[in-house]
Amino acid sequence: MTSSKCAAPVCSNSSTVTKMPGVRCPNCQAQGKEVWVIPGKNCHICHTPCA
Repeated sequence: MTSSKCAAPVCSNSSTVTKMPGVRCPNCQAQGKEVWVIPGKNCHICHTPCA
């Protein structure tokens, strides 16, 4: 018997969205791309430091 319910908290079927800290890369954003970066890290696409 298979169950569609997942016991892990990340697999919840609820409509609640978990907020994650992140900033958009300004360089990629200027080029029309939506790239999210952890604050203080470099963009994984263009390697621009993001605050």
